[in-house]
Amino acid sequence: MNNIPYRLIFKGLDSEAEIKKTVVFLKRKTAFEAEALKKMLADPQRVLLCSTHLKELKNVQATLKKMGCLTYLEPIMANLSCPFSVSQKAYKIIKQDLSKTLRSAGNLAVFLVQVEPIESQTILPSLLGGFEEQGR
Repeated sequence: MNNIPYRLIFKGLDSEAEIKKTVVFLKRKTAFEAEALKKMLADPQRVLLCSTHLKELKNVQATLKKMGCLTYLEPIMANLSCPFSVSQKAYKIIKQDLSKTLRSAGNLAVFLVQVEPIESQTILPSLLGGFEEQGR
């Protein structure tokens, strides 16, 4: 059995997306409420689901594609001692930078920041992807 965890990331909606159906579908498949889902769909990129069951995630992805949602699957690192998931791609980049620093006897600072809303009902802006990609 495949034990690699994956996350399904929402990238955006196409021009003919069925938003009401999408919200109902995601409410059944995720732990989010309808209002939170509407806010998330308006502010991509967002992590919708995480699972080690790749086949199930691909089925959800195919259903979302039919509804007009643009998504992608991303493998994440398992067993990291941090309170959030890290993609395998980002982990590899961090590991390479740390290796370069050790070999060059240089200094490197890594900041771990966890952002939480003041109010529990608040949806924070997406922190996935580059700042330039978000058009802000």
